[in-house]
Amino acid sequence: SHTLVTDLLKLDKMEAAPEAALVMGVWMHIVHQLYEITRACEENLVSDMENALDIAAALWVGVGQEEGDIDSGNMLYNLAQQAGEHFGQGSGETTANFLILEAFNKLQLDIRSGVCGNSQPDAYISFRNKVREVIGYMTIPLVQRLIHHIMYPESSKENA
Repeated sequence: SHTLVTDLLKLDKMEAAPEAALVMGVWMHIVHQLYEITRACEENLVSDMENALDIAAALWVGVGQEEGDIDSGNMLYNLAQQAGEHFGQGSGETTANFLILEAFNKLQLDIRSGVCGNSQPDAYISFRNKVREVIGYMTIPLVQRLIHHIMYPESSKENA
C-alpha cells in the first residue's frame, strides 16, 4: 500500500493517492480477516470465525450498496462494479462480486456445518483453500482497474 501511494505521488497522480491508500488498506484488512478465519478454524473457534467473516463481508460490501449497482455504495463491492463496467459487465452484478459473495456464503455454510471441528485431516486444508480462493477473486477488480488505467492513462476520476 505504501509503495503504491508513494509511486502515485512520484508520478504526480495526487488525486489517485488517497483513493489507492484507502482501497489497499481496506483490501488488506479484509485479507487479514480471512486469514483470521483460517486461524480460528485450526482451533475450532466458531464465534471467532463468524465474527471475522462478518467483518470481511461488511468491509467488502459496505453501507448503502444496492446489488449490481454502480452508483450506490462506496466500498470494494462498488469498486468491483466500476471495474467490471470497463470489461463489458455493465449490467447487474459483476462476475467478481458474484464469485466473492458466493464464496463468503460457502465459508459461512462450512463454519455452521462444523467443518473445522471435523476430525478428517483434509477438512481444514479444504477450508483454507476456499479462503485463499476468495482472496484470488478479490484481486480481480484490482487487476481490472490496473489494466484500465494502463490502457487509458488519461481517464478522469469519474471514469476510473
